[in-house]
Amino acid sequence: MKKGIIYYLNEVEEKFLVYSFMFSLALVFVQVCCRELGHSLSWSEEIARYLFIWQCWISVSLAERSKVHIRITMLTKNFNQKVRFILEILVNAAVCAVNVFFIFWGVKMVAFLISAGTTSTAVNIPMWLIYAAMPIGSFTYSLRLIGNIYQILTGKQEV
Repeated sequence: MKKGIIYYLNEVEEKFLVYSFMFSLALVFVQVCCRELGHSLSWSEEIARYLFIWQCWISVSLAERSKVHIRITMLTKNFNQKVRFILEILVNAAVCAVNVFFIFWGVKMVAFLISAGTTSTAVNIPMWLIYAAMPIGSFTYSLRLIGNIYQILTGKQEV
């Protein structure tokens, strides 16, 4: 069975979210225990925060795959099939356009941070690695939206 890019995207997203969440949970737990013992870790909160940023941006794409984004179906359920079809295409295209905006400006911000050489305070992580979450998450989300549009147009997805 041939596995396509979406299969690998699913695998990477799922594994990243599961393992990064487990790591974040353990990290915050250790930080709380250390703080209770009077030995606060200066770096753990920073790493947990940056992992959370990545988790948020990556989970947007995964949420689209599972169709769990908030939708206002109260308005569209009373329309006929043709109007719902057009609205679905327009909504997916509009969200994709917003993602293109995020990708464009996110890449510009990452390029600026690479040239500036900015690093985080506690662990000296290059800040471009943190900011890269936005264009990467927006790109993967866009792939899913384009897939939705294709499936709607070919009749493989009901509206």
